[in-house]
Order: sequence, then C-alpha cells, then structure tokens
Amino acid sequence: MQEYEFFFLSLNRSFIMTIGTDEQGLVDFLSMFSLSVDAENSIIQIRPFQQTTLELRNNINSFVDKHKANTPQVHSLRQFVEGIGEGEFFFFHPNRNFSTQDIVTIGNYLRAANGNEDFELLTSQTQESLGRVLENYEPVAYANSRRTMIGESERKKRVCRFCGQSEPVVKFRKVAHAISESLGNKSIILNEECDTCNEVLGDEVEIDMINYLSLYRTFFTVHGKDGIPKMKEKTFRFQHLKDREFAFVLQGDNTATEYGPPKAIIAKTNQRVALQNIYKTLCKYALSVIERKYIPYFTETIEWIRGRKDFSELPKIAMLTTYQFMDSVASPAIIVYRRKTNDKNLPYLVGEFHFTCLVFIFVVPLSSQDDRTFTYSTDYDGFWNCFPYSRIQDTNWKFDDFSDSQKRLLEFKIKLLQRK
Repeated sequence: MQEYEFFFLSLNRSFIMTIGTDEQGLVDFLSMFSLSVDAENSIIQIRPFQQTTLELRNNINSFVDKHKANTPQVHSLRQFVEGIGEGEFFFFHPNRNFSTQDIVTIGNYLRAANGNEDFELLTSQTQESLGRVLENYEPVAYANSRRTMIGESERKKRVCRFCGQSEPVVKFRKVAHAISESLGNKSIILNEECDTCNEVLGDEVEIDMINYLSLYRTFFTVHGKDGIPKMKEKTFRFQHLKDREFAFVLQGDNTATEYGPPKAIIAKTNQRVALQNIYKTLCKYALSVIERKYIPYFTETIEWIRGRKDFSELPKIAMLTTYQFMDSVASPAIIVYRRKTNDKNLPYLVGEFHFTCLVFIFVVPLSSQDDRTFTYSTDYDGFWNCFPYSRIQDTNWKFDDFSDSQKRLLEFKIKLLQRK
C-alpha cells in the first residue's frame, strides 16, 4: 500500500494529511475535490481552492466512514472541515515544500475570497509590511491550538537539546512542554528535553517567567498545570471567582483614605525574580521549537541558559500590550524567525512570544551565526526596522533591559480608573 501526502490550509489552521490506501481509495479521495474525472485515461483535474458546501461535507463524512478502519488518519480531514465555516474557502494540494512566501500568497488569496477583499491590495500591504522579513527570514509559528510533537518520536533515539545526553544516561519519561505548562500550553510538546533538564530549568529558570506573568495568568483565567492561580501575596490577594468576577483584596498602605481610593497601587508579591531568567526562558522556548539541525549554532546560548556562562549585557526586549492579536482563548504562542541570508546586520534567530495581551520580541543571543551582540543601538535599530511591528501605528512599544541577573522582589504597579 502506497502513502500519499496532501496539504490543507484555511485562514485558521493548516495540516498535512498522510493516507495509505489503494488506487481506488485514492481516486475516491481526489474525486471529492475534483473539477473533472477522466476515468478512461486516469486523469483527475483538481481545484486547489475549495469551498465548503453541504455536499462536500457529506462526501467527506462518507469517505471517512468508509476508510477510517484501515486509514485512521482520515479523521483529521473531517476535523479540519468541521472547523471551517459554511461557504468558506480553503486550499488543498498534494504536499510539497511550500515556501513562506507561497503560504503568505495563498493566505492573501483566501482572505480575499472569504472577505471580499482586494487581492492585489492585500499583496501590496503584505509586501510593504513583511517584505524585508520574508526576504531575510524563514518564520515558523507554534500556537496552543492543536497538539504538536517536536523532535524525535522514538524515545531511545532522543538527544536532549539542553544537555546533549541520551538514554540511558538521562531519561525521557516526563512530558516536556516547549512553552511552560503553567502558562496554559497543553499542546506544544518537546520530545528532546530530558527529565533532568525539564526539572532543573523549570525550577531554576522558567519559574521566574511564570511568577512574572502571574497577574496576567489570574486575570485572563489561564488554566495552567494546577488550574487558574490564586495569588496570596505580601500586600494583596487576587483570585478568580466565576465568569468574569474577581476578588482583589488590598492590605497595608494601599487602602483607601478620606479622599477616596488611591489612583495607583503597588502590589508587592512574595516572589523574587531575576529579569535575566525571563530572557533565558524566552530563548529556551525559541530553541525548543526550531529544527534540531540548528541547535549546534546555539551551544553558548544553551550554556548561558543553564547558568554555565555569564552574559551581563543583553539586547533589549521589545514589549507591547495590545488586544489586537488576542484569541478568544488566552493561549500562548511563539513565532521564530531564522535568518536565511548572510546579512549579519540582522540577528540569526529572533523570537516573538504572545501571552494574553502581551507581545515580546527578542533576539536569541550568542549564536555562532552572529558577529555582533545587538546591544548597541545602531545594530538594534537596524534589526528592529526590518520587522513589520516597527511600522504599526498607534502602539506603545517599550524596549526594556532584562540583563539584571539579581533576584529581586516582584512588584506590580496597578493604575486605578474610576468607572464613569
């Protein structure tokens, strides 16, 4: 039995379906998406852009019911189509290595077809905002929308990305989340992180990121490893009650006075956080999702993440608070941009991390493919101007220094506005 691969893309998701079937099964499958079938000459003409109709849904359901016993993978096709609105267009093609530019072009066509937008205008806008990025970088995105297993599937063949060890020296029995599970990631799994690194880096590095984002985890009701966190801190308590109801109890000097409630409060926690560990965690997320073959370029980066190399001056992290990119479910996502050109005015690897209403854009430092640190303003500005976010209007980007490796008490400054 021969295997065939097909690529599906909608505005919300993509997947590659591998099916193993006989010749008649392949004909049945392709016929659902065909313009015409010439059985005499074994020619099936395929429409790459498909539109979901009741007829197509019924045909797919019949096909899945017929072949699911011998080809379980066909269930993915039904799930894909069920996630698409009636009359919505999607892309279907025998699988090949589509470039990022191909995907962007196909996506623009789908946006135009589904939203009655002008394809040429979308293409022009994309080129203006993403042109330089796509010329220099290969972006790959990972979101918490579907289960993704990264790296070697066979346990005995795994090599840990962060210590270089394999079995039997280390074990791979625990589920290692590419983004911390406490931030709501249940689906993006790294096969190539051993139990020891998972525990040590989680307890010594990632915990600072989890605490740093604790207020957002509670406010946006992020379901982590132990559910939605309840904060019982030095000067306040904060917890989710039900629906969009919360309890925020102040203690100490932040209480109301005879003039009314304070305009701002300093919410002091009991947690000590090192800002450099925030940066390390972001870089760990990025190195968890890139292809294994690029890991040797980041030997020094990994030594720094593990605390075996000091790096006292880091590039600034660009931070933005926005609801523009927020999904209805507050799930984390990461995009990694790997430089595909020899232009060393640009960093080799850039990460973009989304969590609730926050966006972090950061350079992954210490790559052997870089000849500069991007800590000097001229180098950093050159990198930043390459990215489309630098041209988003009406946004308030902050560029913060996360080089401090000292553990300090975490505080939140919260502004209070009186409801009109």
